[in-house]
Amino acid sequence: RGRLHLLVLRGRPRGRRQVELPTLRPGEHRSLSDAERLEAAQRQLEQLSTETLGLYRQINLLYRIGETINEAAGPEEICALLLRESVRILRARAGRIELEDGRAWGEVPEAPESTLQVPIETPNGRIGQVAVYDKRRGAAFSAADDKLIRALARQAGIALRNNELIAGLRVHNQELERLNGELRVLDRLKDEFVSNVSHELRTPLASIKGFASTILSDPEMPPP
Repeated sequence: RGRLHLLVLRGRPRGRRQVELPTLRPGEHRSLSDAERLEAAQRQLEQLSTETLGLYRQINLLYRIGETINEAAGPEEICALLLRESVRILRARAGRIELEDGRAWGEVPEAPESTLQVPIETPNGRIGQVAVYDKRRGAAFSAADDKLIRALARQAGIALRNNELIAGLRVHNQELERLNGELRVLDRLKDEFVSNVSHELRTPLASIKGFASTILSDPEMPPP
């Protein structure tokens, strides 16, 4: 009695949550009613439902954007998608992407009041950065915004790396096709050379064979 009452609900591996109910003043003696316990449990359930729905929406959003980015044709389209979705999702006023090779998309506003900047990375390291500026309605960028845009940048980094590998494979395939073409030409020249040599050798050999047969069949010729 007279102590703080806590209601603990067991949940998923995220751990236990404690809901704090109003503290009883010293000298006040009363038990926590079932109605108060039920109300506290309902509030906690509503909070968990809201958080779960928010996480589900973020995961679904990242999945859809990831598919769109992976289907992009080239680095220009990938970066344009990343910039557009980052500005739209975070409700920013502007954004800019800069790659290490000097290419850039978007613009930096004059005297931005708030900035959120994260790297674009691949398994081989950093290849650029994406920045968004001035969240609308004057709000500051939150830790959740940072986590979300980092996930987008990670998706874009993987897509850019895959695009680079695909471009390298295309160049390699083109080189192989060129070498195969040269080999086909050499094979054709070899066949023509063998055919010509066979023809040139066959004609004198036939003459030599005919003279030898004549000599062997001539009775006036001495035996070999």
